[in-house]
Amino acid sequence: MESLKPTHRPVSIIHTAPDPDALQVRSHGEIGGVLEVRCETPNHPEFKVEFNGGNPSNEAINETFNGSMDAPVIIPLNKIGNYVYSILYSSKGGKPPVIFGPFPCNIHPCTGCRF
Repeated sequence: MESLKPTHRPVSIIHTAPDPDALQVRSHGEIGGVLEVRCETPNHPEFKVEFNGGNPSNEAINETFNGSMDAPVIIPLNKIGNYVYSILYSSKGGKPPVIFGPFPCNIHPCTGCRF
């Protein structure tokens, strides 16, 4: 008889947000995965990922994670639940930030994983 082995790795979320005018997305991930948010827009080289309420990584409320074109935001998915985040883009030339979102983020147990 074969020994039982995990069938796959935890599902991660990778969200590439190339332009603040793009459509919203819905996403899900699994405990043990990550939420990765990238920015590829030179007009908005730095950004923040802000959660409304709880976040899937830790117990902090209204947590903010900073990123840039050179450093994506990588958030460990440690908590099951439904979360909401927005992306705030900085703008060159002192213009006000551009807000993109909100995005729903649903985190589930990893049923095929063994930890």
